[in-house]
Amino acid sequence: MTAGLLNAQPANLPWWVADGGGGKSAGTGMNLFSSVGQSAIGAMASVSMNLEGGYIPGVRNLSGTTAEFSQSAGAGWNMISVPLIVSDFQKTTLYPGAASNAFNYNNGYFPQTVLQNGTGYWLQYASISPVAMTGTTFQQETLIVAQGWNLIGTPSYLVLKTDVAAIGTTINSNIFGYNGATYILADTLQPGEAYWVQVSTAGRLVVNAGLLLLAAPDPRMVVANADQRLQKGVSLLSPEQLKAVEGFHRMHIRDAGGMERTLFFSGKEDLDLTGYALPPVAPDGNLDVRFVSQRLVEMIKAGKQSGEFPIQVAGGKYPLKISWDVPSGKMNAALVVRSSEGTQKRYPLAGSSSIVIPDEEAIQGLKLVLTPEATKELPKEFALYQNYPNPLNPTTQIQFDVPKSSHVSLKVYNLLGEEVATLVDEEREAGAYSVEFDASRFASGVYFYRFQSGEISFTKKLMLVR
Repeated sequence: MTAGLLNAQPANLPWWVADGGGGKSAGTGMNLFSSVGQSAIGAMASVSMNLEGGYIPGVRNLSGTTAEFSQSAGAGWNMISVPLIVSDFQKTTLYPGAASNAFNYNNGYFPQTVLQNGTGYWLQYASISPVAMTGTTFQQETLIVAQGWNLIGTPSYLVLKTDVAAIGTTINSNIFGYNGATYILADTLQPGEAYWVQVSTAGRLVVNAGLLLLAAPDPRMVVANADQRLQKGVSLLSPEQLKAVEGFHRMHIRDAGGMERTLFFSGKEDLDLTGYALPPVAPDGNLDVRFVSQRLVEMIKAGKQSGEFPIQVAGGKYPLKISWDVPSGKMNAALVVRSSEGTQKRYPLAGSSSIVIPDEEAIQGLKLVLTPEATKELPKEFALYQNYPNPLNPTTQIQFDVPKSSHVSLKVYNLLGEEVATLVDEEREAGAYSVEFDASRFASGVYFYRFQSGEISFTKKLMLVR
């Protein structure tokens, strides 16, 4: 959703109005708009007017003062919350243009007809639509939260992530918002929107805009400077920061609609993965990719010689393109694709390459396999090994060694000496490599595969039997 502002039209008064506060003067009938930090109520010394209202909701209710809130809902699914104390909390009253029920979360999504402050909801719109409501503002909310993920709402003012405090529990995650296509890390909580937060046990969260109000009454100024605040709580690296961490590699999954998700993996053992869990899958049908652990990051655990990490794909438009750019390091990585027929194909994640998954029916599962290479010695000379299995039907693995950084090629030829497949043609760092040859589109018979690097050349024979 587009962030909303609480609108006001102050009379000729010198103070800044953040929310249309104040009240109606009992003495003159004049509307007074009180600034944040002024007295809540009191007589003005120079005239007989009363200064009423302020931003204290109880006083504003008594004085009959209200604030107006407006924002725009995006086409598709939105994460929303009710940012005002209103007279009618019916979903149809607050969001008359919505195309769906409002769904809250409690270990699953449940439709709600009557909404409440402090709770987050999923709500769908057919097109970009205005949202407007009138009510009383509030600056702090104490929320009861359950163990695990909670979809929370916001008060009437911007709240910094650092001003969300846990009581009787611990926040285990970043705070996630939603931009209409994917989850995003949130440093500032916007009025009218909803956010995911994960806690260790049942407890309470205090969502307080008071500190932000005292620091900067103009919410637009707070948004501009929010990233300058120090982060508290769980110390996490954002996806952008992970890209720059040595030893972390990336796998990109892009669907036919142009949506892209990124998974991270490494042989490191010094990063706490607790906070890298993603919120529950959105009900929107957009592409969602994560490890089955529900994290976007995986590593080999200390003492483990290898690790297998299944990947979960939901939504999106096929075909899917999976790509990677993984320089040689202290680990071997491979993507294993299990087809609907039960066969498996293994794609070493080395160098820059990609594969295409044509449709959802073509796969039954994806899995990342990581194997550290820290204890392996680098090859001392170039070598090409006999493929295995041989004969093959229809895939086989071909291994070769590279003792120093070199441009290498690995190509397959038929009996006539015609090139039928190029498996490798790029610069490779020193290391031992394994490449899969898929001969499913070739006829049975004898083939040759040739490895070449500069003047070094090896040729071996393989047999395809169907």
